[in-house]
Order: sequence, then C-alpha cells, then structure tokens
Amino acid sequence: MRAAPARRTLADLALVVAAKVLSVAALFLCSVLAARQLGAVAYGHFAAALSLLLLVDAMAGSPLDLAVIRFGTLHVGEPERVAALQTFLLRAKLAFAALLFMLAWPNATWLTALLLPGADNALFVLLLASIAALLLLRGYAVQLQVAQRFRMYAALDVALALLRIGSVLAVWWLISAAGAFTYFAIYAIAAFVVLAITALRMPQGLLRRPMPERTDLRALGTYVAGTAGIVVLGTVTGRADVPLVSAVLGPEATGYYGVGTQLAAVGTMLATYIGIVTQPRVLGLVRAGRLGRALALNAIGAALLVLLLILAGPTLLPLLVPLVFGDGFTASIPVVEILLWGTCIDFLIMPFLLPYALQLETRNCLRGEFLITVVYLLGMSWALGQGIDAVAWLVTGIRLTKLCFYSLLYLRTHGVHAASEQQ
Repeated sequence: MRAAPARRTLADLALVVAAKVLSVAALFLCSVLAARQLGAVAYGHFAAALSLLLLVDAMAGSPLDLAVIRFGTLHVGEPERVAALQTFLLRAKLAFAALLFMLAWPNATWLTALLLPGADNALFVLLLASIAALLLLRGYAVQLQVAQRFRMYAALDVALALLRIGSVLAVWWLISAAGAFTYFAIYAIAAFVVLAITALRMPQGLLRRPMPERTDLRALGTYVAGTAGIVVLGTVTGRADVPLVSAVLGPEATGYYGVGTQLAAVGTMLATYIGIVTQPRVLGLVRAGRLGRALALNAIGAALLVLLLILAGPTLLPLLVPLVFGDGFTASIPVVEILLWGTCIDFLIMPFLLPYALQLETRNCLRGEFLITVVYLLGMSWALGQGIDAVAWLVTGIRLTKLCFYSLLYLRTHGVHAASEQQ
C-alpha cells in the first residue's frame, strides 16, 4: 500500500527537479544568445535589469511565500483558512507592486540613470511591470507547493522555460537589431502569459474572499518579522553585486561581470536545488546523530569540484567563455574564474549548514547575516573603486566568510541540539 505513494513522491520530485533544471537552462541560453548579439554594453543593461528583477522578487516576495508554506503546513486540515491567508498575501503583493509603480513612475528618468545608466526609460518601466508579474506568479506557485500539486508546479516552470527558449531563439534568428529591451521583454511576456493562464486555472476570489482571522494575521506578522531579516540580508549579499556594478561602473563593466555571474549561477542554483531536497531531512539527521556524516560526504563532493576547477579551470575557461559568449567577452574570464570558487563554497553551505542554522539557530543566523552584510557593504564601497575583479573577489570572500560562520555555528551547537532532539 505504501509503495504507490512513495513512487508518486519520487515521480513528483523528479518532475520538479527536471523543471528547475530546464529553467536554469533557459536562463543560461537566453543570456548566452543575448550576450552574443548585444555586445558588452547592451548586455550589461539586460543583465542589470534581470538582476534587479530577481533581487526585488526575493526581498519582497520570499518572506511572504515562506509564511504561506509554513501556515499551509500547520493548518493542512483547514483549507478555507489557508485559502483566506493565501488570497490575502496575493493582495499584499498586488498592493506592493502598485505602490512601487506609483513611487517609481514619476521618477523613471532619474531611477533609470541611477540603476540602468545609459538604458532607455522603457526598460525600467518594463522592469516595474515584470516585478508585479513575477511576484504574483511565485505566489500561485507556492500555493501549488502547499497543496502538493507538484505536477502543476512543475508545469509552470516548464511553460516559462519553453516560452523563453522559443521566444529568444526566434528573436536571435529573425531580429538582427534587437536590443536589451527586446531580450528582457521575453522574460516579461513569458511571465505575463503563464500568469494569465494560471490565474484562470486557479481563481482566487481576490475581491470576494473574506480577510483572514486576526489571530492568523498576527501569526503571519510574527513569522514574517522573524524570517524577513535573514531573507533580505542573504539576498543583498547574494544578488546585489550586479545592480551595484551597473549603478557605479556602468553597462560595459556590467556586461563583462554579468557573464561571470551567469556561469557561476548555474552551479549555485544546482546547490540550491540540492538544498531543497536535503532541507526536510536535516532535523531527522540531527535526531539520529548522523548530520556530521552527511556533512563529511558533502565536503567530499565539494572537494571534487574544487579539484576539477584547479585541474581544468586554467585550460578550459579561456576556451569556453569566448566560445559560448563570443570573443568580445574575453575580459570576463578572470571574473568567471574567481566567482566559480564561490560556487564551490555554495556546495558546502546550501545542502546542510544553511538549513541547520535556519531551523535550529534562527537568531544566531540573523545576527551572523547582519554582520556579514555590514562587511559586504563596506567592502563593496572599496571594491567598486578597484574594478570588477575586486568585486568578484569580495563576493567570493563573503561566501567563504559565511562558510566559516555556519561551520563554527554547527560545531558549537550541534551537540546540544542532538541531545535535546533525542530526549
């Protein structure tokens, strides 16, 4: 009787992972084709707009999405109660997007010059609209995750990826004079199309459904307040480098730096997806006293990646970067080499150390992320004056700092948690 649910769980997991991998492939392909056609300056505008989109989505949307997941898990037997909160958070995202648009629209020229120097105002306006679409689409995806409708959840990622791949290939082949706006519009249009279809398939009653109970709103506020700080600080140190390079060093430097972040991001995203699989198992490993063994195996895997980078990196990367992105991006090679060290470090942090800290050492996690973010911002003020290589070294150094922090946190606290979980 249990074999069928287990097989379905594995099938759902395989679908979700495959869809995420396809999403990464779509992002990488779009970035490669955009870089080859646009050149460093226009690609810098594209990379900066894309990074700003993901930065705002992560900072504004992730704390609310995490709250939906937690609330839905705690009240799985009360679907109406969960639906009321989910609809409320969709309204909150709509309100945030509307407020952001109203504040930014009158200052579009100034904000474009600050965040996307040299780009047209239209790219910034499209960025604002894309933020709203992505926030809402993530909200629907989280509802599917809570309801364990993983096939539909994977279908959203697959639809987005296929639309983006098809559109960017069409643009690359048919429109020789496409600019950064055109390539970024591919992301916006794909999100709007999938959002419209999803909204029709999953009607929310945004105007009719009653507000959640006050006790639920208070619980929501408490949880968001407790996790938002960690999410926001982690997002700043993880995603703010490209927008800062764009604002200070300009689009050409952003284009060269953006190529490095795209190659490094492939490995970081894979490490994140491994963390999605391992996160629910961390508490069980702590109870069984086997988390140390899992960390050792994780370290062996990361060491193999380091060995590969040492042996193949100096020979392969100078050939790979011009071959994939074009000869105009040879200046990106040092950035790629530096940032890939940070990717190796991510494989040590994401699977076990970060979930351990988030679940069992939340306050210390917040304190550590705050101090690391202060160091990051101070270091960035220096690195931006030295060039993109210095920025890449700072970003990699911050990852190493996080590895040291989370490792020490684990070594100091795992014995206490193992004893308390076994009682």
